[in-house]
Amino acid sequence: MKYLPEPHDVKAFRLRGEALLSARQKFGTTRKDIFSHLLRTDTETSTPIKFTQAQLDSNANLIIIAGSDTVSTTLARTFRLLAMQPEILKKLQIEVDECLRGGEITVEGVRNLPYLNAVVNESLRLLNPVP
Repeated sequence: MKYLPEPHDVKAFRLRGEALLSARQKFGTTRKDIFSHLLRTDTETSTPIKFTQAQLDSNANLIIIAGSDTVSTTLARTFRLLAMQPEILKKLQIEVDECLRGGEITVEGVRNLPYLNAVVNESLRLLNPVP
């Protein structure tokens, strides 16, 4: 039952979230992430925790929105701090450029960027996006 009209972009977001959740559900609890907790078995009663598909869809949308909001806030604040500290930005640019000489940035490559990690950690320390 619909109560409000659903704009095209909202519908596309909802459908994308449902598709991502459907793909994630195929892994069950073998992949350790937030959904492994929602799909797990209650350890005290040994019974599966039952959420309806609508409840899981709702949780998936909430996680996507909450995650993207804090990430965008952190990035915006980090870029602002870097704009105010050109010498730090230059040092960071050199580190990232050296990493890019090998092609593209990968998750493993980012783990080996200590200055980038320090910049992000300091930004989070100074301007935490979650009060």
